[in-house]
Amino acid sequence: MPEGLVYHNVGTFFVQKGFTTIIPDYRRASSSTGGEDAIYPAGAEDISLVLYWADQMEPDAEKDLYIMGQSAGGMHLASYLLAPEFKQHRERLLSGTHSIIWQGAIFLSVPFHFPTSILGSWDQLVEYYGTENEAQEHCPFGLLKKVAEARLKPEGISFLTPKVMIITAEHDPVDCVLLPGRDSIQLWNQTFDSAKTLHLLGHNHFTTTLALMSGDSAGEEWTGDLLQWLRGLH
Repeated sequence: MPEGLVYHNVGTFFVQKGFTTIIPDYRRASSSTGGEDAIYPAGAEDISLVLYWADQMEPDAEKDLYIMGQSAGGMHLASYLLAPEFKQHRERLLSGTHSIIWQGAIFLSVPFHFPTSILGSWDQLVEYYGTENEAQEHCPFGLLKKVAEARLKPEGISFLTPKVMIITAEHDPVDCVLLPGRDSIQLWNQTFDSAKTLHLLGHNHFTTTLALMSGDSAGEEWTGDLLQWLRGLH
């Protein structure tokens, strides 16, 4: 991005609203355009490492935590929230007994599952997940289905979550964002407390974050509902 403005604009925006903000990187699956040889669940591992690091910032001070993931970043956030490998770590943040208290998770324009047409042409997905079957099993919707099934068992397996917001944009891709988002909202609401949802008219897959600090008040307007929701969580 020109002059490194993105995602510095996102950090600046939320800092000005009173939030200490961290914009982390994550490792990418390798492809012809580059990558770091990441394989599932590397993205969720990277989130956990960021949180270990953040815990060292004033380790004795109580800190409310909100995590927002956009597009592939939201896939990694869902892996951290739902995959069994991270249960112990995330439950420390959700128990209310740790210095960091995870209050909210925001999924922004996330491909929660993948139609077969996309899996056949999106090499990075198979590179990351291993096979098409594993991509369906470990995608956010696949993980959510496993959690839902476990909660319906007679023993009623408990599962802690933060409050969740799911955001889609009017001009997000239909097959890999809007329809999977609809499916995931429905399943989440059947399994947990209802997710807060926003559908942003006029925005596409990128403009939600690109608009921040641009001087375009209409482009930033969606954050009003987000900020109100965040401030009401604690």
